[in-house]
Amino acid sequence: LMPSLPTVASLLKRRMQALYPLYTVALLIDPRSRDLLLTTDGRMLLAEYVGMVQTWLPPFGTDPPNGPSWYISCLLAFWLLQPYWVWNLGQARTGLLIGIIFGCIIFGGVIELLCLQAGLEFGGGAWYGVFLHHFLAFSPLTNWHFFVAGVAAGSLFVAEQAPLATWSGFY
Repeated sequence: LMPSLPTVASLLKRRMQALYPLYTVALLIDPRSRDLLLTTDGRMLLAEYVGMVQTWLPPFGTDPPNGPSWYISCLLAFWLLQPYWVWNLGQARTGLLIGIIFGCIIFGGVIELLCLQAGLEFGGGAWYGVFLHHFLAFSPLTNWHFFVAGVAAGSLFVAEQAPLATWSGFY
């Protein structure tokens, strides 16, 4: 069966119990967090950080306090999808898993090449340049392939573990 909502919720609860206290302490001790409290836009940005969704919306987690928390925001999105990815990729055949891994490896480069081919800039020369770069660099929509490649590699290892162990004389 497909993972149920309680499965997703219990996974998310376990991950957040382990991570969120330290994440919160890091936000509290960062003086840039206090500076954000001084303006309405700053408070809205801080609320995104507290909710761990700062990379889901512009400016994609690039304003302070940032540090490694941009990827933690991506992980939150991935954790919501992880049970479905694990279940579906756990059902996949070896050839498909290898194809998914290679597709994930080239995904980031293909996106950037398509943008360049379309004449889109990544720098400050165009009004959208920095925005586009930050979206490509920090958004969960453009970073999922790292996580999925890991799930596919894990599924491939599990699928091939018994035949490999038999072949190598371990069984």
